[in-house]
Amino acid sequence: MADFSRDTGLVPTDMYDTAAGRVFVVNGPAIGVAVAPGVLVSGGCRLLIETIATTSRSTADAWQITAITANGPC
Repeated sequence: MADFSRDTGLVPTDMYDTAAGRVFVVNGPAIGVAVAPGVLVSGGCRLLIETIATTSRSTADAWQITAITANGPC
């Protein structure tokens, strides 16, 4: 997870524990999307980053990414 944040500049805005590990929520910047002529909808990309613990620490470098799910205009 630390490498992801360092490489992308994106940091989690929320997180929650799961049976397998932890999911980090990353909200990307707002993006305007044209849905029809003259109609612009603003939205943002939300990434759900599933991780598993690689050590007993809770630091960012203790979480290995196993899956990423993107929602919205990414």
